[in-house]
Amino acid sequence: MFYSIFKFLENLNHEQKIFYFAIFSFFILLCSLYFGISSLVFFHSIASSFTSFGTFLFGFDPTYSITFTTVYMLIHTPLIPWEPDKKLTKLTTFLHHAMVLIFGITELVIRKNEMTYILIQTNEISNIFLTWYHWTKSILSGVCFAIVFFLSRVVWDTFYVFPNYILKVSLYLKFLAVPFYLVQYLWLYEIIKKFYYIVIKKSKSKKKEKED
Repeated sequence: MFYSIFKFLENLNHEQKIFYFAIFSFFILLCSLYFGISSLVFFHSIASSFTSFGTFLFGFDPTYSITFTTVYMLIHTPLIPWEPDKKLTKLTTFLHHAMVLIFGITELVIRKNEMTYILIQTNEISNIFLTWYHWTKSILSGVCFAIVFFLSRVVWDTFYVFPNYILKVSLYLKFLAVPFYLVQYLWLYEIIKKFYYIVIKKSKSKKKEKED
């Protein structure tokens, strides 16, 4: 089925690819939403990780990956108020989605910084583990998420994507990059704070209870 779809799309021009793949993406993302918002996030995280890494490593057409995540952002953004997160997290998620949407739609039109988008899109791999944590609330899933988040969104972006791509892209993207990375580092701060509370503070309180 998927092979037939991509064979069909390969014979189309850029605008037609966007149109038909957007319809396809909208359909499968809505199907995943049937099982809940977290299922939508989880499915997108897996699919976008596959398409972005595939595009980066094997030269897939970036149109598919960018279109898929753009459609996801359009579906997920209105659902953010119903996410089981704090107000600050919801706000930063909304800002993140807005910036990714602007970037995605712009690149589908002008196609000047597609690989920059793809490299940033690889960040979505961390959401696989975030969803796992939301589902299980286990320390293992939380630790895995924190590690993958740090590697994919902090180390990868800061030391590879930013100097090699962000600094060389169009001016509008440099302006977008500032709030985008502020959001990323704010999330990192929130993760560290939560990790401290769960692992260190709770272990201290348990130790104190035993002593008492």
